Amino acid sequence: MKTAKDITERINAWKRGKIFSLSDFADLDNQVAVRKQLSRLCAEGRILRYGRGIYYYPVIDHKWGLGTIPATNEAIATAYSLKNGIALYHSKVAAQNILGLSTQNQMNAVYLTYGPRLA
Repeated sequence: MKTAKDITERINAWKRGKIFSLSDFADLDNQVAVRKQLSRLCAEGRILRYGRGIYYYPVIDHKWGLGTIPATNEAIATAYSLKNGIALYHSKVAAQNILGLSTQNQMNAVYLTYGPRLA
């Protein structure tokens, strides 16, 4: 199973904390085998599935014993927007905080969108 070995080697070569999608394996011939291997890796616990076609190569904390450290909401939202081709924008309060104009932080991540990206 050359495809399964290629997928596993590619994921192991990445830095931990990477969020990826099926499109990262578009150069491989058999997309059914890609999905099946990613499903196997999820069942083994080597990668995490965050949504349909969005996966995460988890960061594992050995120093403090925290186990698997989840991805940030921003990283997941960015990966989802890239996968689906939609434009995401921070809300007004989040944008002010990012720019250093405000010290207020939102409890929940809020993103604005106007639909698909224009070429």
